[in-house]
Amino acid sequence: GRPHAALRDVAETTLMLLGFRDATWSAAQAHFDRPGGFLEKMRIFDASRSVSRLQYQKLCRCLSTSQAFQDEAVMESICPAALGLARWCRAVGDLLVQRYGEFTEQSRVGAPRKSGARSPREVAAAAATADTQQQQ
Repeated sequence: GRPHAALRDVAETTLMLLGFRDATWSAAQAHFDRPGGFLEKMRIFDASRSVSRLQYQKLCRCLSTSQAFQDEAVMESICPAALGLARWCRAVGDLLVQRYGEFTEQSRVGAPRKSGARSPREVAAAAATADTQQQQ
């Protein structure tokens, strides 16, 4: 059957952070039925090296919108085992704030930039053009 939304959110967020290509509830069930690979990924996980900015942004959205990450008592009443995974997801988010900064809608990948703001690629292209013009 369908799991409680909070349980599904925790399972899917955990799989996403661990880098599983399929981070759906059905994939989570399969991993939990054969926990060896899942537990090994948890053991070798290094948040500072393994989580992209896009994954971090997805995590931040989940942490701020899902009941699973808002209220530990609710999560514990739904599935005590998932409470530990919810805490782990929050800890990963806390660690990554140091790397990526606070998440805001303006800082998300693909968000419209302020007028006049340039991407790193645009800055590099402008610098290359300036170098070429100076050499002439």
